Amino acid sequence: MLFFKINRPSNKYSSQRTSKLPTKLNARSTGIAALLLTLAPGVWTYAASFIDKIRSTELDYVNLQIEKLYGPLYALTEASSVAWDQFHNMHWPAGDDRYFFDPRHKLRPSDVDQWRNWMSTVFQPLNIKVETVIVENSQLVIGNEMPQVFKEAIAQTEAYKAVIGMWKPSDRDTSAYTTEWGNTVTGLNYPDKIGACVKSGYTQLKQRQQQLQRNAVSVLITHPLIPDASCQSSSRQPWIRAKPPVTNDRPH
Repeated sequence: MLFFKINRPSNKYSSQRTSKLPTKLNARSTGIAALLLTLAPGVWTYAASFIDKIRSTELDYVNLQIEKLYGPLYALTEASSVAWDQFHNMHWPAGDDRYFFDPRHKLRPSDVDQWRNWMSTVFQPLNIKVETVIVENSQLVIGNEMPQVFKEAIAQTEAYKAVIGMWKPSDRDTSAYTTEWGNTVTGLNYPDKIGACVKSGYTQLKQRQQQLQRNAVSVLITHPLIPDASCQSSSRQPWIRAKPPVTNDRPH
């Protein structure tokens, strides 16, 4: 019978091999640290560039919303409100608590002259500009749907084109000249909350614009823009009513 003797490594050899392990681990750790230090600037540069690209894209879109939609609408609705105040102060029939075409008070032809003049030369041209801005830039509205007040502004403007188109100088000699139905769009009111809706959207966009312009980190702080409640508030008051105390509430 043969017997084989297995020689085990001596304790001296084992201790030498074990003593080399910390040195190898330290060398490996040093290599990894050096690699990370080499890659870190590139990773940081890529991350910063990626975040700044997102910021730049959002800023471009916000700028477009302000430039093409909410900025022009804000200027037009404010101008229209000032013009309405002027008309109300200068030409509204006596009695601030009644409608312009209140059937309880017979209007003079001169009153209707002023009404038709302001409607055809001031208010309707402004309304057409509002309509054009909305139609051409509707993709830039805040939210997922067209605000109700925008739809009403378009409808009211289009309806007035038909009303004004029927006005003739010879009408002044007829009894219909001073009537409501001969001068207004019956049942379709001016959206009296459109000014509040536009102002809210413009203010939100300007705030977001300033945040994005300050630093790239602002893109990580997400505050979704929300349409104001006034954007869906449909005006159903009689459109010929005298101007209420609220500046933008006017039914022309």
